[in-house]
Amino acid sequence: MEMLERVLIKFLESVKEYSFPVLMAVIFLLIIIIVGNNKSNLLITLVGIAFLASGLFAPMISEKIDNIGRFFAIFVGCVLIGIALFGSRIPSQPPNTPSQPPNTPSQPPNTPSQPPNTPSQPPNTPSQPPNTPSQPPNTPSQPPNTPSQPPNTPSQPPNTPSQPPNTPSQPFSGQSIPSLAECVDIINRGMNEPSKPFGPLEHDNCSDRSPSSVFSGWEDNIGLAAAYQGTTYYDIGCDIKKIMRPYGINIIVQETEGSEDNIRKVRSPDKAYSFGLIQGDFIQWARVNPEFKNIVDKIKPLASLYDQEIHLFAKKSINNIDELKDKRISYGKMKFGGHYSAVNILNNITGIVKNYPNNNLISENETPAEGICKVLLDEVDAMFYTGGAPVLSFKKLEDLFGKYPSLKDKAHLVSLTPNDVSNSPEYSPAKISKSQYSWLDKEQISTLSTKAILFTYDFRSEGDQYHKYRCDQLNDITNGIQNWLNNNNYLGEGFHSKWSEVKDGGLWKKPCR
Repeated sequence: MEMLERVLIKFLESVKEYSFPVLMAVIFLLIIIIVGNNKSNLLITLVGIAFLASGLFAPMISEKIDNIGRFFAIFVGCVLIGIALFGSRIPSQPPNTPSQPPNTPSQPPNTPSQPPNTPSQPPNTPSQPPNTPSQPPNTPSQPPNTPSQPPNTPSQPPNTPSQPPNTPSQPFSGQSIPSLAECVDIINRGMNEPSKPFGPLEHDNCSDRSPSSVFSGWEDNIGLAAAYQGTTYYDIGCDIKKIMRPYGINIIVQETEGSEDNIRKVRSPDKAYSFGLIQGDFIQWARVNPEFKNIVDKIKPLASLYDQEIHLFAKKSINNIDELKDKRISYGKMKFGGHYSAVNILNNITGIVKNYPNNNLISENETPAEGICKVLLDEVDAMFYTGGAPVLSFKKLEDLFGKYPSLKDKAHLVSLTPNDVSNSPEYSPAKISKSQYSWLDKEQISTLSTKAILFTYDFRSEGDQYHKYRCDQLNDITNGIQNWLNNNNYLGEGFHSKWSEVKDGGLWKKPCR
């Protein structure tokens, strides 16, 4: 400790001898900082000088200040002065951003002295608030290495708005066109569109489900293969669950990927799916398709329910089905029923699409929301979807067009007539009206429809206890739906409007007898 004190005393005596040059150096540094016009560095320097002076001239102020205190004051003063010196050397110009583009005149004639996005006026500073009309954020008005304003050109041409048309004044909500991800998110908002494969033991997601609704055994439950939430299939499945609850039959409405997935699941041996919903045109197509013929051999219709309207959503330049030739078309995911409507109509009946499935203009991976958004964003020219109107994905276009009005002029539903499909028997004329989709340009448009079929496995083919039990359950289900329809209960609140189209004659009271 004594040795340290002796070292400090020697250091302070040496500093005292050279205090005048040290003080002059500090004053010189202060002058440099003042010339630099940096107020924060000036303040730091003044505080540093105060510490340095108190350490150097402490004996003149008070004899009570010991040598360690003087050394500490000198140390702090030097550190502060060093910080100020370092700060004064930091350029106010951001790195790698020259205030004047190289090889250009320092000031083009008749132009402002300050090019856009220079340090004294960076974007999004208080003097130029973000999202102002005169300059979009982070959008330079002049390419690099060019003058900010051509010679003899006024900074603002007469009668020309400072904001270019269709240029967003602010990100997200002000954009005229959303990204694909944002578009899909707006359409899917409030729906639970699946993003994973579905297993046989999925939870029943109907809003009025009972607390224990996981498929636990065939004696207690019967599984209905529907589709994903937000579709008419799923809503109708939830309605059937409600209809049959008073009969003591617990129906587990299971999410699936659509018609093809439903028929495969009902035919599977795991007993989790006993009946489901399927498109009428898919059954007709599958019966003549070698890949599916064996699958549909033991499928039995229970009820012909309602019309599923074909939604041909296309760019405004496409006005009829013939104009789809050589266009980019989204058929939708392979297992969705709409996919097979597109295949059946465009490939098998009309022949508009050639070389399927090797035609690179056809995409088969989109969900309905993705197909809709790709049409609006010009990534495809048209998309097919088959579902009972109003389909929630198309209804949600009201929200999308409310946020991005310019998209409404980019696409529409294309009319379809029986002549377009050579009067094929699996399709019937139908209408889609403005009361179903408020964004339609017309009060209604003509289209085609195919029936939604409630189907099951033909349990009559086997005589064991399980198959007999399922037959009795399905007889009770068809009887229950029949009675419910006869009492006009479908008019009650909380049931899908498509029940009003169900024809009594389409139900078989004894499907297994």
